[in-house]
Amino acid sequence: MNAAETLTKLKETISHNLSTGLAVQFSDLDLLALSEATEDLHRVREMLWNTFGGSTRYGDDGEMQGRGIDFKRDSFPQIIKLISDYPIPSPTKEFCICAAVLAEDGTLYRGQRHGDCIGLILASKKRVKSGFESQGFITSRNRFVGRHEGFELQKESGIPSAAEEDGCYRGEVLFSEDLY
Repeated sequence: MNAAETLTKLKETISHNLSTGLAVQFSDLDLLALSEATEDLHRVREMLWNTFGGSTRYGDDGEMQGRGIDFKRDSFPQIIKLISDYPIPSPTKEFCICAAVLAEDGTLYRGQRHGDCIGLILASKKRVKSGFESQGFITSRNRFVGRHEGFELQKESGIPSAAEEDGCYRGEVLFSEDLY
């Protein structure tokens, strides 16, 4: 398999797995690591960083670093080992997938961040339901949960916060920044 074919297969696999909520299949990453072709390796490194480390930050030198992985300088076998060793949440446990906010009329609005949801409510000429529990999350089981329950679900699923480099949460409630 040449570099272009490997890159295409990797993109297809990652896209499929992300769309179904599954983790990346590391056997495909192993194929990439064994490939001797180098023409697309920088693009592949960027894609790996965007897929796995997209919620991480750039390193001090402005490069692709996060969660203990240097996606620009580490070898592919090192990257694959570090990704493989990273705790992956159990697909059988419920976890939060996006922010959600209730309008006064009971309509539920979903978005990447709570501010996006509020913007949609206001654009619909509706009002946001008052109270702290009107802001929450949609779960992997399509349930609306408040910030406290969302926090507990994330902890029970073993999902680290994406907002902090160390994966620790900032308190006893969940923020949309903790998801991605």
